[in-house]
Amino acid sequence: MKRRSFLAHTAVGALTISGLGGRSYAQEAAVEPGKIPDQNVAVEAQEPRPDAFTFDKLTAQMRAKAGEPYQEPAQSIPEPFSSLHYDDYRAIRYDPNKAIWRDQSNFQLQAFALGWLFKTPVDIYEVAGGDAEKLVFSTDDFIYRAPLDVEQFKNIGLPGVAGFRINYPLNRPDVSDELISFLGSSYFRALGQDNLYGLSARGLAVNTATGEERSFRASRPSILSGRVQAHRRSRFCST
Repeated sequence: MKRRSFLAHTAVGALTISGLGGRSYAQEAAVEPGKIPDQNVAVEAQEPRPDAFTFDKLTAQMRAKAGEPYQEPAQSIPEPFSSLHYDDYRAIRYDPNKAIWRDQSNFQLQAFALGWLFKTPVDIYEVAGGDAEKLVFSTDDFIYRAPLDVEQFKNIGLPGVAGFRINYPLNRPDVSDELISFLGSSYFRALGQDNLYGLSARGLAVNTATGEERSFRASRPSILSGRVQAHRRSRFCST
């Protein structure tokens, strides 16, 4: 067995690790998605800053992490998240009124809560203008339905989240469909126009034998290009 770096580079979402400061979205007011400006506006290309986030720097970080010794990943999450069962976990949903980019783009990012099978915290970073800024989520960002007691989830610090999904008006302009999801170390699924989700499968085994904390970097959607980009860094074992 030998370790090697893995990177999933898709049209939506992003993942990696850093020690950058955080940005909180817990108390942002609910707003409607903004209108996309004229798509034909010309934008002058600019060279990235020396300290800017780039794909090459991400690759270098992955390569360095792959050479580090194994460490058991931390799975210390607070109660009541640590004792959630299947039905409990399904009762937690991200509040769509607090979706990231809701007021900036038709793309909307929503996080998955920790708990049940997903007890290893994940960090999500937003990349904009060459800067990667950590998104900070709180228990106020989620909706807790029956049989859960909402009061038990108040004022609890979260060490991270379990993953994220990106919504987009894929089939109707008035409905924001789930476009793609990343949950835990290996679960992901994507939806095409006029398609429905069928059976789900795990196609990758990411971070199953490494001590690296999982994290995502999601590039802020471009209102001119109408796209959002994702990078993921992680390690996995292979023969």
